[in-house]
Amino acid sequence: MLCSLFLCCEIHFSYFISLSLSLSLSLFEGAKRTAQSEGSLVEGTKTWAQLTPAEKVVEGGKDSGSALVIGAGLTLCGYLLYSVVSELVFRDGPEQFFERSLKRITNDEEVRLALGDAVTFVGSMKGPNKPWRMQEYVVDGTTYTRMRYEIKGDRARGVVHLEMKKPASGKPTMRYLFADLQGPLGNTNRVVLEDNRIEDKQAASVQE
Repeated sequence: MLCSLFLCCEIHFSYFISLSLSLSLSLFEGAKRTAQSEGSLVEGTKTWAQLTPAEKVVEGGKDSGSALVIGAGLTLCGYLLYSVVSELVFRDGPEQFFERSLKRITNDEEVRLALGDAVTFVGSMKGPNKPWRMQEYVVDGTTYTRMRYEIKGDRARGVVHLEMKKPASGKPTMRYLFADLQGPLGNTNRVVLEDNRIEDKQAASVQE
């Protein structure tokens, strides 16, 4: 789970850092110019009280412009940070489906009793070959994502099957999640964690 998060962060965070550095440099240059302008005012023959109204307007405009630049820069930094965090945390895709299902599988008592402790997935999150097999299909505007991956523990192995359902507008929900686990006699035991397919059948019958 952490591997996928780090891989996802690598591109977005480096992009965010480069933009932040560029923006910080621009703000620094603006502050430097403002300081130089104020310094010339102090070193000159006139104090603020001695300036004419027109000169005070000019100097005040410089200060307001610097404040606007800094405010815009802080706003942009906040927006960039929000965009990066939103995409990393709230987005929905195969990796998120995999991580959610794996967390439920590894915390399930029946699965741990069958496979042993330290239940984890088989494969690696690094590289183009992910530990899952995936198939997507669309029915009446709803996208279904079907996934399959292997798990293992200290005593045995198993295969996880899941399917996510995402309507055209809305968040994805789990249609089913179960694991086929190796038994002590070579048989296969199925552990069902969630199965909502009956709801789809009932909805289809009502529509008909």
